[in-house]
Amino acid sequence: MPQFRDPTKTSHAQFRRRPLAGLGALILASGGIVGGLAGGLVGSPALAQAASASDAAAMAPSAATAAASLPDHGEHRPGEGEGEGEGEGEGAVTQSLMTDDAAYLTRLHLILGHLEVGVSLYREGHAAAALTHMKHPADELYSALIPAFAARGVAGFDGQLEALAQAVAGGADVGTVAHAYADVRAGVKSAATGISTDAARSAALWMQVVVNLMRTAADEYALAVVDGRVDNAHEYQDALGFTRVARSLVDTLAGSDAADQPALQRVIETARTQLDAVQPLWVGVMPPELVDGEASTLYGAAARVELAAGAL
Repeated sequence: MPQFRDPTKTSHAQFRRRPLAGLGALILASGGIVGGLAGGLVGSPALAQAASASDAAAMAPSAATAAASLPDHGEHRPGEGEGEGEGEGEGAVTQSLMTDDAAYLTRLHLILGHLEVGVSLYREGHAAAALTHMKHPADELYSALIPAFAARGVAGFDGQLEALAQAVAGGADVGTVAHAYADVRAGVKSAATGISTDAARSAALWMQVVVNLMRTAADEYALAVVDGRVDNAHEYQDALGFTRVARSLVDTLAGSDAADQPALQRVIETARTQLDAVQPLWVGVMPPELVDGEASTLYGAAARVELAAGAL
């Protein structure tokens, strides 16, 4: 099995960290990039329809009922392609999350990527598949953040995660699940304030997070699709969720005052173009047996965005 490097290990020194006044205003006025992200995801396919009155009234099938119909495309291997670098110990990961803003923000947004696609699956009636994307407080992706929350002086969101997971497991109506997901996003928004104001104003930092998410999506897609055959539906879905969150971050940057700066405009245009170009890799949240796509498309897109972001 191929080994994948930790995408969060990209040194932030590779991107010049130039604070942008307009972006700082967005951070202070609206609660930050993650605040904008929350708004972006409310308008995403997963939640825009989930918030409708008809969806709120509809009951999703229980996870137990749907389990028998869930396609078996392979077992999900937690941690692969999600920031667990080869040979890297748990202590090193924890230390990185405590001190490296890009690694910390990337980990928060990986969690959102899982949940975003999970909510999409739930809304479409795939409750058993959705449940596999719900992140519990004891999950390794979240648990490694707990020391970082303490070091950065912010609260975690374990209660919100558990409430969302329980709503999905219990077959709650779609509106209830959407509300629980909004609570998680609010928790992520609060946790993201654990970086300094100067860091939060850095468009280069946020573009590094976008690149990290795209590279992790590529790692997941490489595990999911082998010679055009979907071997692992879960990884296929994770990759989709991560690219959706990456796009939402780019759109938030585009809505900031800083987006008036020509250099950032060019980076945003490149990122949007590349993220649009990879969308045909997915034909929906539940994959067919065969797809016409390769992880190299995602790796190439991430590399082009990283190259463009080097101008910031």
